[in-house]
Amino acid sequence: MARPSPQQWTALLGLIANDAELVHGEFKGPLGVVRVRRRWDEIAQILNAMPNAPVQRDGEKWKSTWISLRGRAREAFRLLAKYRAGTGGGPLAEFVGLGLSPLYEQVLSMTGTRAAVGSNCPNPLQIQLNIAAAAQQNVVHLVLGEEGTCW
Repeated sequence: MARPSPQQWTALLGLIANDAELVHGEFKGPLGVVRVRRRWDEIAQILNAMPNAPVQRDGEKWKSTWISLRGRAREAFRLLAKYRAGTGGGPLAEFVGLGLSPLYEQVLSMTGTRAAVGSNCPNPLQIQLNIAAAAQQNVVHLVLGEEGTCW
């Protein structure tokens, strides 16, 4: 399958850069789905009309292309962060094939890196499970009493 040309990639990123609904895949408001679909169709027309465009796709396929690119950039950044966090001197990440391409750097500048490496915040579900487990222990403790006898 043909890949978009560098000009198409540049145009795609330029067209969606200031549109949070398209960049992050989240729509706002009751007509968000319709608006996003229409916007991707407009982008498809622009990208397909580029001179010598090797790729012709509809709006849904360009959206999928963006999501795939965003995922690849995040994965590359995650691997780079993991390598850098490793111990030991080791060669520079670029020398072992873990450098970020200019395209990936541009994508990450638009989307941020939190989705790639996480936020270091505790998982809310795990907190709830820990609270529930602690509550059960307290209930058992109250029922058994301090000497292990029932109240």
